[in-house]
Amino acid sequence: MALIQTDGTTARTIESAVVWRQGTISSGTAYVDLQYSDARGAGYGFFKLVLQGVRIPTKELALWGMQNSSSVSTTGYYGGIFAHGENGAHLSNQSHSDRFHNHGFFPLSAKRNGEESNIYLGHYTIYISDPVGSNITGINAAYPTVWWQGSHRVSSLLAVNLQGGGVNNQRDSHYGVRFGASDGSSNMDRCQYTLTAYKEGGQY
Repeated sequence: MALIQTDGTTARTIESAVVWRQGTISSGTAYVDLQYSDARGAGYGFFKLVLQGVRIPTKELALWGMQNSSSVSTTGYYGGIFAHGENGAHLSNQSHSDRFHNHGFFPLSAKRNGEESNIYLGHYTIYISDPVGSNITGINAAYPTVWWQGSHRVSSLLAVNLQGGGVNNQRDSHYGVRFGASDGSSNMDRCQYTLTAYKEGGQY
């Protein structure tokens, strides 16, 4: 049932966020695929993916745009990252702050491997803009655009605050997103995930 807001005279429907996909990981998992093309078909073009309790020892956490139910885009990721915290906080140092240029994925853990010592788990909030409005799609803009913030215990720097953001310019990855170990291994063995969908401006 829709939520209705009223001042006693006029009323309008409130479009709240919709949980589109969710789940948990409790054993070794190579990746998780989250379809949102069905949400885009209903006018939802903005998504928030929350990852809680990520454990992915000795592997890098990655996110890909999905082309269809089985394929991801493995080229054309551009943007920047930083990680600073327990063992280093020099944003001018390339070991802490770096770019990714025509990369194979979005490097969620800032090009660092998980080093959780079993208990210092990763937590991420990831925003995904994959617009459906013709004013954007009609100019052949590059998307999806992804930006994120999180905290994770990772190699060398240990407990960090990390951020990143960028775009995929292949224009062929609007089925959904995949997250997991960058090399396809099944080291990720803990995570709770929730993908929430929002309508973009012009879709109400």
